[in-house]
Amino acid sequence: MVQLSNSGVKYWRITVDHPIQTDDTFEYKSLILGDWLRHDYISIGDENPEQASRKRFNEMQNGDKIAVVVDGCLWAVGEIKGFVHRIERKPLHSVRRNVIWYKIARAKLDCFDVPLKTKLANPNTVMSINEKDWNKIVEQLYTKCPEI
Repeated sequence: MVQLSNSGVKYWRITVDHPIQTDDTFEYKSLILGDWLRHDYISIGDENPEQASRKRFNEMQNGDKIAVVVDGCLWAVGEIKGFVHRIERKPLHSVRRNVIWYKIARAKLDCFDVPLKTKLANPNTVMSINEKDWNKIVEQLYTKCPEI
């Protein structure tokens, strides 16, 4: 089971974002999400290092917890391992952090209470969440959220 409390640890939610919404957006998001889950990392575009989500991505530290939400589903929870690094592999994002996945799932956000669902569905690419919300995510993912 995932440790629910850890002093000094920060909690984050990340989503796969695409700057231009087209018919190909779903395929693009699926490609990136699948690569994250298969190769144990998360990533972000490097177009603007001063952009708010990029700054939050850079704030992440080894041991921080991460939840991945894409298209109305919670896909995975895990732990950041290592530092920001760069790997060029187009069309994938090049700025990366390694992750150990605790659980890979596909749980609809509808199984979470409305305030938490609203936070998880936030369109910002990277956002911090509090420890209480992290604990709810983990508890509900393991006990109440059916995988689809």
